[in-house]
Amino acid sequence: MTTIWLISHITLWVVVALLSVLVILLTRQMGLIYRRLGPAPARMENDGPAIGDSLPEIIVQTLDGETKIIGGDNLIARLLVFVSVGCPACNLLAPAIRTVAKKERSALETLMISLSTDERAVRDFVKRNKLLEVPCIISSEIALQYKVHGPPYGVLLDRHGVVKAKGLINNLDHVESLINAAEMGYATSTAYISAINSSDPALAID
Repeated sequence: MTTIWLISHITLWVVVALLSVLVILLTRQMGLIYRRLGPAPARMENDGPAIGDSLPEIIVQTLDGETKIIGGDNLIARLLVFVSVGCPACNLLAPAIRTVAKKERSALETLMISLSTDERAVRDFVKRNKLLEVPCIISSEIALQYKVHGPPYGVLLDRHGVVKAKGLINNLDHVESLINAAEMGYATSTAYISAINSSDPALAID
């Protein structure tokens, strides 16, 4: 009986060791695949302002009563993040908004545009998601003017109010892809990859 138990224990440890090796190998393969594919870029839809459009100046007030100017000539580029308090994806995006707002502070200003007009609900959304340091503007009119129909949506404006990148954003990779693509001179990372594969410079932003 003792011999049987000993054999079963040895067999069990051998199986555990093999499974551990298998998990390590699979994890390594997943890492290699991720490195080859790279982060998922923001998905650019037909809605939203057209790339290259020069948007007119709009003077707005944040929840804290601070005056902000969107569009027109500014001293700094702006990332507009359209959100809604009833949007589950917007709640999941909150950490990415905080990260980008802090990381890119010297290069661009991150502004949240709330499509929800209930100020109390918006304040609760901001507080719950720890976004107090990110200026938030309640304005369904801006979303209507910019043709943004569904959040979370990002629009990157340069210092002259020109649309450099746009797209649906569901995570940090999506947000950063807008910034990186605009720096490379393309509307999105997808456009950049397409241009490289097709050698078509027409996809670039002037």
